[in-house]
Amino acid sequence: MNKDLSSQGSAAEGLELRREILRARLIPEAIIEKLATRRESFFNRKASVVLAFSSIVLATIAVVVIVSIYSRALKTYIAVLENRPDTILFHYSEIQGFSVLALMLSVFVLPFWIINIFLIKPKPYPAPDSTASALRTMSGLEKKEMAVRPIPKRLRESSLSEEAFIWTYNVRVFRFFTLMLVIPLCIGSLIFVLGKDYYWLLKSDVFSVHRFGSVKSYSLNDVKYVSVGCNEVKGQGDLVYSLHFKDRALSLSEGGDNLKASQLFDRIATIDLKLRAKGTRFVRWRWLVQNPMAPKCLEYWAEQAGQEGEEKVSKILSVSSGRR
Repeated sequence: MNKDLSSQGSAAEGLELRREILRARLIPEAIIEKLATRRESFFNRKASVVLAFSSIVLATIAVVVIVSIYSRALKTYIAVLENRPDTILFHYSEIQGFSVLALMLSVFVLPFWIINIFLIKPKPYPAPDSTASALRTMSGLEKKEMAVRPIPKRLRESSLSEEAFIWTYNVRVFRFFTLMLVIPLCIGSLIFVLGKDYYWLLKSDVFSVHRFGSVKSYSLNDVKYVSVGCNEVKGQGDLVYSLHFKDRALSLSEGGDNLKASQLFDRIATIDLKLRAKGTRFVRWRWLVQNPMAPKCLEYWAEQAGQEGEEKVSKILSVSSGRR
C-alpha cells in the first residue's frame, strides 16, 4: 500500500512538473492539461538523441561511399581519356571539401525529415504524441542552462485547439528540417557544379575545358602570354606555368593535384615546345615579395625532370619577348 501511495505521489509530482514546463514555454493555458496528460510517445527526447548519433554515423558512411564511388568512376573515365591518341590530360577535379560537408549535413537531417512526415499529423487525445512529449520535458541543454525555451510568439497568442496547436507546431518543425535538408544540398551541388572545371584535355593544339554541361575550347594560337616561375611554399616547390588567354588563365601546374610531379613536368615540357615554336611571349611570374625563382623549388623540379634536370627546368622557365 505504501508503494502504491509512493507511486501515486511520484506520478502527481511528474504531472505537475510537466504543467510547469509547459507554462514556462508560454503555451496557452487552455491546452496545457491535454498536452500534460497525453500518453508518452515512443519518440521522445531520448529517442531524438539516439537518432542524432545514428544520423551522424549514417551521414559519414553515406558520404564516404558516395565520394568513393564518384572518385572511382571519375578515375576510370579519366584513364579512358588519357589512352586516346594525341591527347594530353592536365587537370581534373575531385569533389570539393565544402560540397562534402554540405552533403553530410543534408544526409544527417534526412532521417529527422522522414520521421517528421509520419509524425506531423497528431492523433486524437489521449493518444501518444511526440510533440507533446518533447514540449513537456526539458532537453539536456535546457537542464544545463536551467532555462526553458518558450515557443514562437504566434503560437503563444493562438486560440487553437490542442490538436490544431500540435499540427501547427509540427508544420513549423517540418519546414525547418526541409530547409536544413534542401539548402545545404543545393549550395553543395552548385559549388560542385559551378566551382571548378572537371578536366582539361589538349588535343591538336586545342585545350578543351570541360565543365558541367559545357565544353569551352582554347587554342594554343590564342595564348597572349605565358607566366612562368618557381615558388617555394612551406619548403615545397610549386612550379608556375600559366597560359593567359583573353578571358581566363589556365594554370597547368594545378594538374599537380592529380598527377605525379614527373608526369606533370613532362606534359608541361610538351606544351612548352609547342608554344615556343609558335613564338609565344614568356614573362616572369610575380607575386608580392615571393622569390619567382626560389632555389629550393628549382632543385625539387630538377630532380623530377630526370636526366639533365637543371637544363630542362631552366629551359621551360626562361622568359622571352616572343614574336606575338
